[in-house]
Amino acid sequence: MTYVVSDRVKQTCTVIGIANIQLTTPVFGYDRFSQVCQDGDKFHYVVVNLADGAWETGLGTYIASVDQIARSVLQSSNNNYIVPFSSGSKEVFISLLTANTVTINDQNQLDLKNTSTINVKTPTLATDIVPKSYVDNNLGPLRTFNVLGTFSAPIIGTVLFQPITNVVIKRVQLMNSSVVYNPIVAQLLMDGVPVSSFTIPLSQYSATYTGLNISVTTRDYLSVNIMGGTINNFSLSLFTI
Repeated sequence: MTYVVSDRVKQTCTVIGIANIQLTTPVFGYDRFSQVCQDGDKFHYVVVNLADGAWETGLGTYIASVDQIARSVLQSSNNNYIVPFSSGSKEVFISLLTANTVTINDQNQLDLKNTSTINVKTPTLATDIVPKSYVDNNLGPLRTFNVLGTFSAPIIGTVLFQPITNVVIKRVQLMNSSVVYNPIVAQLLMDGVPVSSFTIPLSQYSATYTGLNISVTTRDYLSVNIMGGTINNFSLSLFTI
Protein backbone atom coordinates (compact mmCIF):
# COMPACT_ATOMS: atom_id res chain seq x y z
CA MET A 1 0.00 0.00 0.00
CA THR A 2 1.28 3.45 -0.97
CA TYR A 3 -0.07 6.93 -0.30
CA VAL A 4 -0.46 8.46 -3.76
CA VAL A 5 -0.09 12.11 -4.73
CA SER A 6 -0.42 12.72 -8.45
CA ASP A 7 -1.34 15.57 -10.78
CA ARG A 8 -4.20 15.48 -13.28
CA VAL A 9 -6.05 12.37 -12.13
CA LYS A 10 -9.79 12.79 -12.66
CA GLN A 11 -12.58 10.51 -13.87
CA THR A 12 -16.31 10.55 -14.24
CA CYS A 13 -17.93 8.12 -11.85
CA THR A 14 -21.16 6.63 -10.63
CA VAL A 15 -22.12 6.45 -6.97
CA ILE A 16 -25.58 6.23 -5.45
CA GLY A 17 -26.14 6.44 -1.71
CA ILE A 18 -23.12 5.62 0.43
CA ALA A 19 -21.68 2.92 -1.85
CA ASN A 20 -18.13 2.85 -3.18
CA ILE A 21 -17.28 5.19 -6.05
CA GLN A 22 -17.38 3.30 -9.35
CA LEU A 23 -14.90 4.83 -11.78
CA THR A 24 -15.90 5.20 -15.41
CA THR A 25 -14.22 7.30 -18.13
CA PRO A 26 -11.30 9.71 -17.65
CA VAL A 27 -12.01 13.41 -18.04
CA PHE A 28 -10.37 14.82 -21.20
CA GLY A 29 -6.79 15.87 -20.45
CA TYR A 30 -6.58 13.79 -17.23
CA ASP A 31 -5.30 10.33 -16.29
CA ARG A 32 -7.20 7.34 -14.92
CA PHE A 33 -6.76 6.29 -11.28
CA SER A 34 -5.55 2.91 -12.55
CA GLN A 35 -2.59 4.64 -14.23
CA VAL A 36 -1.17 5.84 -10.90
CA CYS A 37 -2.68 3.50 -8.28
CA GLN A 38 -2.18 -0.13 -7.36
CA ASP A 39 -4.64 -2.20 -5.37
CA GLY A 40 -4.88 -0.92 -1.80
CA ASP A 41 -3.19 2.43 -2.49
CA LYS A 42 -4.58 5.40 -0.57
CA PHE A 43 -5.05 9.04 -1.59
CA HIS A 44 -7.14 12.07 -0.74
CA TYR A 45 -10.05 12.60 -3.10
CA VAL A 46 -12.78 15.07 -3.98
CA VAL A 47 -16.03 13.83 -5.50
CA VAL A 48 -18.75 16.21 -6.78
CA ASN A 49 -22.25 15.69 -8.09
CA LEU A 50 -22.39 18.06 -11.07
CA ALA A 51 -26.19 17.99 -11.05
CA ASP A 52 -26.95 19.27 -7.54
CA GLY A 53 -23.53 20.37 -6.21
CA ALA A 54 -23.29 17.78 -3.43
CA TRP A 55 -19.64 17.13 -2.61
CA GLU A 56 -17.36 15.08 -0.41
CA THR A 57 -13.63 15.01 0.43
CA GLY A 58 -11.95 12.08 2.09
CA LEU A 59 -9.28 9.41 2.18
CA GLY A 60 -9.87 6.91 -0.57
CA THR A 61 -8.62 3.36 -1.06
CA TYR A 62 -8.28 2.04 -4.60
CA ILE A 63 -9.82 -1.39 -5.28
CA ALA A 64 -8.18 -2.54 -8.51
CA SER A 65 -10.31 -5.64 -9.18
CA VAL A 66 -13.48 -3.58 -9.62
CA ASP A 67 -11.93 -0.16 -10.41
CA GLN A 68 -13.59 1.43 -7.39
CA ILE A 69 -12.72 3.83 -4.56
CA ALA A 70 -13.68 2.96 -0.99
CA ARG A 71 -14.70 6.16 0.81
CA SER A 72 -13.63 7.50 4.24
CA VAL A 73 -15.15 10.97 4.50
CA LEU A 74 -13.34 13.97 6.00
CA GLN A 75 -15.60 16.86 4.98
CA SER A 76 -18.78 17.11 2.95
CA SER A 77 -21.84 19.12 2.03
CA ASN A 78 -23.74 16.73 4.33
CA ASN A 79 -22.47 18.37 7.55
CA ASN A 80 -19.19 16.46 7.12
CA TYR A 81 -20.92 13.07 7.12
CA ILE A 82 -20.76 10.65 4.21
CA VAL A 83 -22.95 11.90 1.36
CA PRO A 84 -25.87 9.68 0.28
CA PHE A 85 -25.45 10.73 -3.35
CA SER A 86 -28.51 10.99 -5.58
CA SER A 87 -28.49 10.48 -9.32
CA GLY A 88 -26.61 12.82 -11.65
CA SER A 89 -23.27 13.18 -13.39
CA LYS A 90 -20.30 13.05 -11.01
CA GLU A 91 -16.53 13.53 -11.13
CA VAL A 92 -13.82 12.41 -8.72
CA PHE A 93 -10.17 13.46 -8.58
CA ILE A 94 -7.02 13.17 -6.43
CA SER A 95 -6.37 16.31 -4.41
CA LEU A 96 -4.06 17.66 -1.72
CA LEU A 97 -6.52 18.77 0.96
CA THR A 98 -5.81 21.87 3.02
CA ALA A 99 -6.17 20.07 6.36
CA ASN A 100 -3.56 17.52 5.31
CA THR A 101 -1.03 19.88 3.75
CA VAL A 102 1.89 21.47 5.60
CA THR A 103 2.90 24.78 4.01
CA ILE A 104 5.48 27.56 4.26
CA ASN A 105 3.67 30.80 5.07
CA ASP A 106 4.51 34.36 4.00
CA GLN A 107 6.89 34.71 6.97
CA ASN A 108 8.93 31.72 5.70
CA GLN A 109 7.65 29.66 8.65
CA LEU A 110 6.51 26.06 8.55
CA ASP A 111 2.74 26.32 9.10
CA LEU A 112 1.33 23.24 10.84
CA LYS A 113 -2.14 24.82 11.05
CA ASN A 114 -4.07 23.18 13.90
CA THR A 115 -2.18 19.91 13.74
CA SER A 116 -0.92 18.98 17.21
CA THR A 117 1.25 16.04 16.15
CA ILE A 118 3.25 15.45 13.00
CA ASN A 119 4.62 11.95 12.43
CA VAL A 120 7.70 12.46 10.27
CA LYS A 121 8.62 9.74 7.81
CA THR A 122 12.29 9.25 8.62
CA PRO A 123 14.85 7.83 6.17
CA THR A 124 16.60 4.79 7.64
CA LEU A 125 19.52 4.61 5.22
CA ALA A 126 21.87 7.23 3.88
CA THR A 127 20.79 6.20 0.38
CA ASP A 128 17.24 7.33 1.26
CA ILE A 129 18.40 10.93 1.69
CA VAL A 130 18.65 13.52 -1.05
CA PRO A 131 21.99 15.34 -0.54
CA LYS A 132 21.59 18.95 0.50
CA SER A 133 23.54 21.78 -1.10
CA TYR A 134 25.75 24.23 0.74
CA VAL A 135 24.86 27.64 1.94
CA ASP A 136 27.96 29.87 1.43
CA ASN A 137 30.46 27.80 3.43
CA ASN A 138 32.73 30.82 3.94
CA LEU A 139 30.10 32.99 5.62
CA GLY A 140 27.06 30.91 6.46
CA PRO A 141 26.32 27.51 7.97
CA LEU A 142 26.81 24.26 6.12
CA ARG A 143 23.49 23.09 7.55
CA THR A 144 21.03 24.30 10.20
CA PHE A 145 18.71 21.98 12.10
CA ASN A 146 15.59 23.89 13.25
CA VAL A 147 13.01 22.74 15.79
CA LEU A 148 10.17 25.29 15.82
CA GLY A 149 7.92 25.39 18.85
CA THR A 150 8.28 24.60 22.55
CA PHE A 151 9.18 21.03 23.47
CA SER A 152 10.79 19.17 26.35
CA ALA A 153 13.55 16.61 25.90
CA PRO A 154 14.06 13.95 24.83
CA ILE A 155 13.47 14.73 21.15
CA ILE A 156 14.80 12.14 18.73
CA GLY A 157 16.07 13.70 15.52
CA THR A 158 14.15 13.07 12.34
CA VAL A 159 15.84 15.60 10.06
CA LEU A 160 18.88 14.09 8.36
CA PHE A 161 21.69 15.76 6.41
CA GLN A 162 24.04 14.20 3.89
CA PRO A 163 26.68 16.48 2.29
CA ILE A 164 27.33 16.59 -1.44
CA THR A 165 31.12 16.68 -0.89
CA ASN A 166 33.37 15.54 1.94
CA VAL A 167 33.43 18.20 4.69
CA VAL A 168 35.04 18.89 8.05
CA ILE A 169 32.87 20.55 10.68
CA LYS A 170 34.94 23.13 12.58
CA ARG A 171 32.26 25.01 14.52
CA VAL A 172 28.81 24.36 15.98
CA GLN A 173 26.42 27.09 17.09
CA LEU A 174 23.30 26.52 19.21
CA MET A 175 20.52 29.12 19.53
CA ASN A 176 17.31 29.21 21.53
CA SER A 177 14.75 32.01 21.19
CA SER A 178 14.70 32.60 24.96
CA VAL A 179 17.02 32.26 27.94
CA VAL A 180 17.04 28.68 29.21
CA TYR A 181 16.24 27.76 32.81
CA ASN A 182 17.36 24.17 32.34
CA PRO A 183 20.50 23.54 30.29
CA ILE A 184 19.73 22.36 26.74
CA VAL A 185 21.83 19.39 25.71
CA ALA A 186 21.96 18.60 21.97
CA GLN A 187 23.56 15.45 20.60
CA LEU A 188 25.05 15.27 17.10
CA LEU A 189 24.90 11.84 15.49
CA MET A 190 26.66 10.52 12.39
CA ASP A 191 25.14 7.46 10.74
CA GLY A 192 22.97 7.10 13.84
CA VAL A 193 25.94 6.99 16.23
CA PRO A 194 26.58 9.88 18.70
CA VAL A 195 29.79 11.78 17.90
CA SER A 196 29.53 14.81 20.20
CA SER A 197 27.25 16.66 22.61
CA PHE A 198 26.75 20.43 22.95
CA THR A 199 25.06 22.46 25.69
CA ILE A 200 23.38 25.85 26.07
CA PRO A 201 24.18 26.60 29.73
CA LEU A 202 21.72 27.79 32.36
CA SER A 203 20.60 31.44 31.98
CA GLN A 204 21.90 31.72 28.41
CA TYR A 205 20.21 31.44 25.03
CA SER A 206 23.17 30.53 22.80
CA ALA A 207 26.48 28.70 22.78
CA THR A 208 29.27 28.31 20.22
CA TYR A 209 31.79 25.49 20.05
CA THR A 210 34.97 26.04 18.03
CA GLY A 211 38.13 24.09 17.25
CA LEU A 212 36.21 21.00 16.23
CA ASN A 213 37.39 18.47 13.66
CA ILE A 214 34.42 16.28 12.67
CA SER A 215 34.95 14.68 9.24
CA VAL A 216 31.81 13.86 7.25
CA THR A 217 31.92 12.09 3.89
CA THR A 218 29.26 11.91 1.20
CA ARG A 219 28.44 8.42 2.50
CA ASP A 220 27.61 9.73 5.98
CA TYR A 221 24.50 11.41 7.32
CA LEU A 222 24.00 13.63 10.35
CA SER A 223 21.06 14.06 12.71
CA VAL A 224 20.44 15.86 16.00
CA ASN A 225 18.80 14.67 19.22
CA ILE A 226 17.76 16.93 22.11
CA MET A 227 18.77 15.02 25.24
CA GLY A 228 18.01 17.54 27.98
CA GLY A 229 16.16 20.76 28.73
CA THR A 230 13.16 22.56 27.26
CA ILE A 231 13.62 24.23 23.87
CA ASN A 232 11.75 27.16 22.35
CA ASN A 233 12.39 27.63 18.61
CA PHE A 234 15.79 25.95 18.79
CA SER A 235 18.44 25.73 16.08
CA LEU A 236 21.81 24.00 15.73
CA SER A 237 24.08 25.16 12.89
CA LEU A 238 27.15 23.43 11.47
CA PHE A 239 30.05 25.45 10.06
CA THR A 240 33.14 24.42 8.10
CA ILE A 241 35.20 27.38 9.35
